[in-house]
Amino acid sequence: MSIRRQSSRRIGSIRNALNRLAPRPLSRCSPPVMQALESRTLMAFSPLNHSPDLTGGSAVSRVDPSTGDIYVATSEQVSGGYHSIAITRFTSSGSIDTTWGSSGTLTLTQWGQFLSDPQGSDDVPDAIAMQDDNIVVVGSSTAWGMVAAEVTTSGTVNWQTDHIIQQPGVAAAVDFDENGNIYVAGNDGGSDMVVAKLEDSTGVLNTGFNSGGTKPGTEKISVSGSTTVTVTSIVANNHPDDRVYVGGYTEYSIGGGTASDFTIACVDRGGGLKSGFGTDGSGIVRTNFAACNPNACVGYSNDALYSLAEWEDSSSNDYLYAAGATNAEGSTSSAIARYTLNGTGTDGKPDDTWGFGNGDSAHSGRLIDRAGIATGIILPGGMTGNGKFVVSGIDDGDFYVDSYNPDGSYYDGFSSGTSYEESGTFGGTTQSLDSVNAAPSGNVEISGVNTTACSYDIGLAEYSFS
Repeated sequence: MSIRRQSSRRIGSIRNALNRLAPRPLSRCSPPVMQALESRTLMAFSPLNHSPDLTGGSAVSRVDPSTGDIYVATSEQVSGGYHSIAITRFTSSGSIDTTWGSSGTLTLTQWGQFLSDPQGSDDVPDAIAMQDDNIVVVGSSTAWGMVAAEVTTSGTVNWQTDHIIQQPGVAAAVDFDENGNIYVAGNDGGSDMVVAKLEDSTGVLNTGFNSGGTKPGTEKISVSGSTTVTVTSIVANNHPDDRVYVGGYTEYSIGGGTASDFTIACVDRGGGLKSGFGTDGSGIVRTNFAACNPNACVGYSNDALYSLAEWEDSSSNDYLYAAGATNAEGSTSSAIARYTLNGTGTDGKPDDTWGFGNGDSAHSGRLIDRAGIATGIILPGGMTGNGKFVVSGIDDGDFYVDSYNPDGSYYDGFSSGTSYEESGTFGGTTQSLDSVNAAPSGNVEISGVNTTACSYDIGLAEYSFS
């Protein structure tokens, strides 16, 4: 397939790009605004009193598959200049549901209050997941490190964990399995991936997971040869249903410089890496987009994975998609990889029938696409649907959503079947794109943060998809 690029913007490295696009604190300075954007509905708003001095603010969201209500987690300034995680509910039309919580927002207790000597803390959400009537938000706290809480769709707090691992640490991703168990993935403040399994009813560690480990209920994963490992995503509700996939990127030194790879660890639900998964069968697969790339401008590239999605086709073949960014061709570009999941000799390997090197096992399973950073990937039709997928991202202050066929070619799923892409801003310069979701209608919804004359605001947008 041809590769369509829409910009020649060059960024020296993925890390520089990420620093530039890192989420910022949010601030209220104007009432909610609704405006038309490319014949779609755009909702830009700043509903909370966010502080301009908290680094790492984000607007992560999930859509209720039954009602279409949207739950957005942010960091809200509270008394003493500290910050708590706050969840705001919006109706399917994008307006704040003032009947929920306190005028639409449920603010969690600062985790610093759980210390033996209570104090304030700065708490930031990094991911949110939903199953049935329960919503779990995870993130980090200056008091505890990795933290998690569960609330209900009726606005009740079920539980708040005091901590998951130890300080420091960041809980970057969360997912439910089909039995309601909660898996949290993140970093422990060092170079290891961390996976924790929580009891849905209480939020405590499920000690049956990695029961023989140093801290039952948690699993630490070391990636050989790495200097830093950053976790960004997790898939626990999958097929085959004995696995948890944890995604991110691994940085390392090579040839007098540095590079980074897409990195996926396959964890058994009882704990431990899944033997046989990956190129070397170690349970971990790493992918570099410059290595063996005939179009690469560098020997090894800086690649960063931000999102995972699984698909089972009509013949019961399973695939794992990974989306992120690469500078393999000299500028920062959207990067997508596809891996086979069949439990045999190709389990967890790049799909040698897919990607820009279609059919050539030396450089297959990878697709370098448009300029920008892909931050999310979903299959609007579900894990067992038609396989069409949507990638969301950000490029030079604009967000974008692109739609694809299962083979990686563009699919005209937007604008009544006439365009493969929608793009725009949330009314200012888009600073980050934090979540992409499929609504019950099949539409595609995104959330993020934008800059305006009023500092930083939350943004939501919904696009028709068919």
